[in-house]
Amino acid sequence: MNIFHYYFFILKVVIIIGLLLMYTGIIKFNRPLFLITDTLYKLSLGLYLIYYFSNKNNLSNLNNHDRLLFMISGFILILTINYEEIYKIVTGYEENKPECNNNIEVVSKPCPPCSDKNKIHGKIMNN
Repeated sequence: MNIFHYYFFILKVVIIIGLLLMYTGIIKFNRPLFLITDTLYKLSLGLYLIYYFSNKNNLSNLNNHDRLLFMISGFILILTINYEEIYKIVTGYEENKPECNNNIEVVSKPCPPCSDKNKIHGKIMNN
């Protein structure tokens, strides 16, 4: 067996065990963990398809159109990764996002000391 056979076998076992533990309720469903394993699997399989079917010496009995179809399926698999969610997980965007406070009211009044009577300054007041 080649090294990539071991890699994909271990990756499949980890994903299956993780999904079984989440569905049985032994561990809580963790969206970031699921997205990372899903991304790792899609990226690995997509790169493998592109690499394996781009080499003409491996599959001499395959048609060029079939080889191209498998390579395109690898590209499509990589394109289906949710990059925006992965970016949010890696950078911690959702955790650092400021929370909205609906109790803040902005009151605007003309400023008497200013020479420009059309200029308005805002003042934040809590209810």
